[in-house]
Amino acid sequence: MRKNFQTFLIVLVSVMILYFLWKIIELGNQDLQAAIITVGIFIVMISVVFYSVFITPKKEKIRISKLKAAGLKIKTKFIGIEGREYNGHTGKYRYYIVKTQGIDPFSQQTKQYYSKHIYKQIESKDVPPEIEVYIDPQESKNYFMDLPFLNI
Repeated sequence: MRKNFQTFLIVLVSVMILYFLWKIIELGNQDLQAAIITVGIFIVMISVVFYSVFITPKKEKIRISKLKAAGLKIKTKFIGIEGREYNGHTGKYRYYIVKTQGIDPFSQQTKQYYSKHIYKQIESKDVPPEIEVYIDPQESKNYFMDLPFLNI
């Protein structure tokens, strides 16, 4: 799914560049203020695309590597897979969440842990009975569920 999104963003940026150049040629020197506003909007849009494509995935990888290196590793018991649907402005799509249960190392209470959104269907038989969860020692709400068996 991420590859499709990146391709879409690259096409979108290319179309925006062509539109911007066309507008500059069309305007000539008639309306310099409008050209400056267009350039400003263009720069903001490019910044958002750059951040969403390049910066955000790197930040998530760094967060996960920090949790794996310094987080508290606990074994949790697999409970089930929950299928959910999302209705957004771009349409309706389905995703899945792996649910596990384990002991919170801070409160010593039983707690449920949920995976990130998974966009391919998973069968319960493919999931091992125990799953590792890495918990941030400073904030127990920040955790990462390791799902290497999914190959995603």
